[in-house]
Amino acid sequence: MMPETFPAASPASGGLHPAIYRIMLVLAAWFVIAAWGFSDGGHIALDLAMMTALVIVIVGIPVLSWRIWRNQGHAGDAGAEPGSLKQWSAREFQIWNGRTTGADAMVEILTPLFAGALGLTAFAIVFRLVS
Repeated sequence: MMPETFPAASPASGGLHPAIYRIMLVLAAWFVIAAWGFSDGGHIALDLAMMTALVIVIVGIPVLSWRIWRNQGHAGDAGAEPGSLKQWSAREFQIWNGRTTGADAMVEILTPLFAGALGLTAFAIVFRLVS
């Protein structure tokens, strides 16, 4: 899919709306909970504990980095107050090879996370029904 073209003079945001980060956290938690659906108390519990720790680290590092950045006084930078998610999604979003809409960027970012969590949930349900 080709990104939409926008006038060169219009400002584009390169930052995500805070609600998208919250959605990403919820999807990561959903993924971990769905993975624990495979646990039957055996040796897999150790593997799932390690996977849970890995997801916590993967999510925790960007969250801590963002909190440090915000506490250093950068929260007042231009673009730090994006307004509502609906307003943000209607604006332009800067990507590495051009611009796209915020809504398209949000869909492209959240789709793999949602598909992974939903797929793992479906596998866990089938696993429970079969075993």
